[in-house]
Amino acid sequence: MLLHEEIYVEGGSTLNPRRHGFGDLGQAITYVSEKKPLFFFGIAGAVFTIIELILDAIGRGKEKE
Repeated sequence: MLLHEEIYVEGGSTLNPRRHGFGDLGQAITYVSEKKPLFFFGIAGAVFTIIELILDAIGRGKEKE
């Protein structure tokens, strides 16, 4: 088990933890979008379609008032 002092030593990692985390997240998203594009874009497309239908229904309800 590594202790806090063992990880952050002189000459250790120079990346900001936030930048490193977002970089890892970006790589994971890229990996999934390249390896399983139908799953990745299909889920996103379905979510946006549902949101659009809900907002459209709300907008049409306000027009009738």
